[in-house]
Amino acid sequence: MLVNSMKKWMGLLQNIGILTLVTLCITQTMRLWYDGYSSRSFLSAFFSSDSDYSASDALAGLVRPYRIIAQHNEAYVVLYGNAESTKLRTAADNILTQVIRSGDYVSAYSLNETALFATGGVWYEYAVPIPADAFGLFFQARTGFLTNRFRSFNRIVFVPQADTDDAVRVVFVDDEIRMCYEYSIQRTGLASGLLTAVQSLSPSMLHYDTAIVSGGGIPKTVFYANWNSNGYPYQQLRTYGPFGEITIGNIERVVLPFFEMPSGVMWDVDNSVYTYRDNNAVAKYYPNDVLEFTDYKAHRGTVTNTFASAFVAAANMIAKDKGVVNEYYLSSYKQEGESWFLTFDYVMNGFPVFMSQSLSMNLSANQPNTATMTHMIEVEVQADKVYKYRRYGLAFEVDTMSLSTKQTGFMQTIGNAMESPGLLEGEPLPVRTALLGYRADDMPQLSLQWLIVDEEGRSLPSYD
Repeated sequence: MLVNSMKKWMGLLQNIGILTLVTLCITQTMRLWYDGYSSRSFLSAFFSSDSDYSASDALAGLVRPYRIIAQHNEAYVVLYGNAESTKLRTAADNILTQVIRSGDYVSAYSLNETALFATGGVWYEYAVPIPADAFGLFFQARTGFLTNRFRSFNRIVFVPQADTDDAVRVVFVDDEIRMCYEYSIQRTGLASGLLTAVQSLSPSMLHYDTAIVSGGGIPKTVFYANWNSNGYPYQQLRTYGPFGEITIGNIERVVLPFFEMPSGVMWDVDNSVYTYRDNNAVAKYYPNDVLEFTDYKAHRGTVTNTFASAFVAAANMIAKDKGVVNEYYLSSYKQEGESWFLTFDYVMNGFPVFMSQSLSMNLSANQPNTATMTHMIEVEVQADKVYKYRRYGLAFEVDTMSLSTKQTGFMQTIGNAMESPGLLEGEPLPVRTALLGYRADDMPQLSLQWLIVDEEGRSLPSYD
């Protein structure tokens, strides 16, 4: 009797399970039928947009420096990207954590770059001013420890003093107002750990020298790449599609995580523009390799976002984008009305990657009524939500089969562009910015070029 009873129950449970599955299948079939069979994304049920970073994880991208400069063997070494600077960053970040949580404030004083550089040490450089409150959030700073002294900074200088009981001076530098804010920490192993990391840097054919530039009315020291008379051998970069061939399925793998309910996303193709939409948002991939996402629900938010919360929202969006495979950094930001606008660019193979004017114009050609795209990633945040997201659709990799040589140096490039204007020795060079990086244009391969911007904001022509 017991056995027969159990068999009956098992049979009943199986029937219930089968009936449930059949009901689900019928329901899904009806939804597909009435919603439009040909435009329904079958992969959508397997994607989730719930991949947000914590605020701390997201802010890690903000505190990571754009580049690190170290004085090594009587020369300067400049490191772009995590791959080249992991050991050095670990030592410097350890010092930052210790000084912010338990160090001492020393004093504020006017910036004297000559005196500051004479101290040696290690520099963190940021492409934009970093707000002190957002920076302090990541390191769990004591209340007012940073924000009571300064609002923002764009450089941090670490000055190890191993001969004085492992003391380290940490100087936050605000280039815009030419001020320094010095802190100190004394703890066994901090200074020696940083010095050991500097000494472990690998030698390079490329070294960096310094020059004083006018900086748009604020003279500042820049580090520029230099090499011997034989030139600098390097490998080019090349572009590729990070998700393979442009197809409905490949693009949807990238865009579906952007949507709150991927199962409700519809798609269509018109004039080679791939469009995915639901009731609140739309994603498009244009034939000139621009990925764009707009969330109209962001307009309906009521939260007044800060820079820190806007950065977290942007970082979360980038984290959802599986097409972002290159290392990126914050390259600009501004607030206009209720919106924060943030842009990001890449570093690759030890150099920054910057967009040429010709590529910028090409990327903006098929997008009427939108601003010209000038950066690899552009994000608009409203009410702590990403309203608009644009990204250059291609990624970059090292072309291992190529070998080029960079010949024209920094001073020669300025002289050629300005037709030998007779620069006075010791006078600031009449340029705002100067760096060597990979220039992305309409060609599949990227070579090293100088990006030099003059006093009027114009990019000087590059050579070789």
